[in-house]
Amino acid sequence: MGAIGGNLARASALLQALSRSTAPPSRAGRKPAALDAASRRVDLLFLGGKQVDQMAEKVEFHKSVKGPLMETEDRWRLVTEDDGQRFVEHEWSYVDPHKRASSGNSGTKRFAVDEFLASDAPQAVKDILTKLIGS
Repeated sequence: MGAIGGNLARASALLQALSRSTAPPSRAGRKPAALDAASRRVDLLFLGGKQVDQMAEKVEFHKSVKGPLMETEDRWRLVTEDDGQRFVEHEWSYVDPHKRASSGNSGTKRFAVDEFLASDAPQAVKDILTKLIGS
């Protein structure tokens, strides 16, 4: 099965699994957010008969949540693209729970694996990644 057929099969399986989800519908009777996201992902797969987006495999290898109100959160994922390229994705959300306005610092950044291992990221996180990739 070619790359396009493989992506279509994975997308179809994802949509079927999400459609069986028992998650309650969101406001105004819309589909659950997870199903909307999956639908958008499948819509991106093919546009005008051309493959537009490839599905990457993401493995969360570390999560850190701190603070009495869990206001500081970091997640690290190993991302493997269909072409075999690997990246580390760092997603963070730092919120000040004492401010009413939604002031905070959040985002996502991708690193090449070697770049991440040479960065000032916590050593424990780098050690977990090293075990995961086997180097």
